[in-house]
Amino acid sequence: MALTQITTPMIADQAVVTVDIADTAVTAAKLATDAVTTAKILDLNVTTAKLAANAVTPAKMSQPFTHGTPTTTTSGTEKDFTGIPSWVRRIIVSLNGVSLSSTALLRFRLGTSGGFATSGYLGAGSVIAAVVATANQTAGFDIYNSAPAAADIYCGTIEFTCVDPTNHIWVASGTFAQTSSARTFVTGGQVTLSGALTQVRLTTSNGTDTFDAGTINIHYE
Repeated sequence: MALTQITTPMIADQAVVTVDIADTAVTAAKLATDAVTTAKILDLNVTTAKLAANAVTPAKMSQPFTHGTPTTTTSGTEKDFTGIPSWVRRIIVSLNGVSLSSTALLRFRLGTSGGFATSGYLGAGSVIAAVVATANQTAGFDIYNSAPAAADIYCGTIEFTCVDPTNHIWVASGTFAQTSSARTFVTGGQVTLSGALTQVRLTTSNGTDTFDAGTINIHYE
C-alpha cells in the first residue's frame, strides 16, 4: 500500500530541516491542529520562504501573554521596562503595594528607541472618595490623587493598547485602589509616539520623590 499520509510518530525529533521543505510548501491545509510539534523541527528552520501566503492563521497560533520579571519599587525615581518587541499591541502594567517617599503622583510614560515621551498626552485622571476630584494630564498618565500622602499605597493595573500601528497612537485605561485608605483611582487618555513603542516607565510627577515600597511588573502580547 502506498504511503498517503505522514503523521507525527513517523518523524524523528528534529528531523525536519529547511532543505527538506520546498518554498511555500507548508500550507494551512497541511497543518492539522497540534500535528507538528516543536520537537520535530530544528531551531530556526521554519523561515518565511517556507510558508505559503496566508498559511499561518490565528487558529494555528498560540501567543500567550509574555510576563516580565517583577521589579521592586523600593528605591529610585523611575522604573523602566525596555526591549518591548515592535509587534506588541497590548501592554498591561501591574502595581502591588507601590508607595512613594512624599506627596508626588505616580506617572506612567511610553517611549520609543529615541526616549520617553514627556509631553503630548491627552487624558484625565480621577480620584473617587468622599469627594470626587478630576484633573487633566499632559505629561503622562497619572494616578491622580487630590490629597496625596507619603503613606499612600497603590495597587492595580493600567492597560496600553495600540489603536493605530502606522501612526503609533496608543490609548490608556487604568484602575487603582489605595490600600491605605478608602480611595479608588481611574485614569485614561491617548498619546501619539514618534515611532514604535519599545519601553514603558513608571516615575513620579515631580521627578524627585523616591519609591519606598512595593513591586511592579509588565505583561504584553
